[in-house]
Amino acid sequence: MYTLTYESKATQKLTFDQMETLLEKARTKNSENSITGCLIYYSGNFIQILEGEEAIVKSLYQEIEKDRRHTDVHLFSEDGITERTFPNWGMA
Repeated sequence: MYTLTYESKATQKLTFDQMETLLEKARTKNSENSITGCLIYYSGNFIQILEGEEAIVKSLYQEIEKDRRHTDVHLFSEDGITERTFPNWGMA
């Protein structure tokens, strides 16, 4: 099991509805890939923690880095873990 945390800046301020749409899509994709975690959006910035199999989390992070909805993506932690901190988030 593996965890990765990054921060980034949104390219535009997101409305509540836009955040709901983003979360719905993320939950579906993450559930399909057994990824859990936490996404925080505050004052135009994101912080996200991802948990799952290392190769899958790293692949998702590479996609996230290319996402044009944010900039200044900065990885600030990654590590092996023995259990999930967010076991139910994003899981069906």
